[in-house]
Formats: sequence, structure tokens, C-alpha cells
Amino acid sequence: MNKEKLYDDFFNLIKFENPVHDSEYIKIQSKIEALSDISHIANMSFYVTDYYRKNFLYVSSNPLFLCGYDREDVKKMGYSFFLKIVPDEDLSMFTEINKKVFEYF
Repeated sequence: MNKEKLYDDFFNLIKFENPVHDSEYIKIQSKIEALSDISHIANMSFYVTDYYRKNFLYVSSNPLFLCGYDREDVKKMGYSFFLKIVPDEDLSMFTEINKKVFEYF
């Protein structure tokens, strides 16, 4: 299984016509903070993927989601986190699910 190709396939679903500036990230900070609050109150796992920078904007601290990793480490790993924790035989299905979600939206 070529994990580099899966990584590229995951992010190549979206083509950006214009750059995303830092000011756009500042605008969504309040939404990220709200997710953090919800995550703590409801003990739910959330993560927000940044397809432009190919990383996570937010990762909840729920240990079930983190699979033994530190929250900040998972945030730094970005999508590579999934390549580490998802069994190789399930990675292509994981990418296919991502593709179907984009087709739906």
C-alpha cells in the first residue's frame, strides 16, 4: 500500500483557485473555540482538517480518538495520524469514504 499516494489522494479532492490568507484563519478561530467547548462538555471527539495547509485546525482531547498519542502530536501529524493508526487493509476504504463525502457535499 502506497501511503504517500493515499495522502495525496486525500488532499487532491479539493482544488484551490485562490490562496487562503491568514486573515481567514483568524475569522474561524471562534468556531474552533466553540468546538473545543462542545468537545469538553459532551465528551465527544472532533477534528477539523485544513485541506489548504494539509493539517488539523483542531483536535479534541478525547483519548479514544487520540489512540494513545498526545493531542498536540496528533495535531502536528495531521492526516499522517490516520496513516499510522488505520490498518493498511482499511486505508483505501478510508480514502474512499473521504471521496464520497466530497461527492455528497
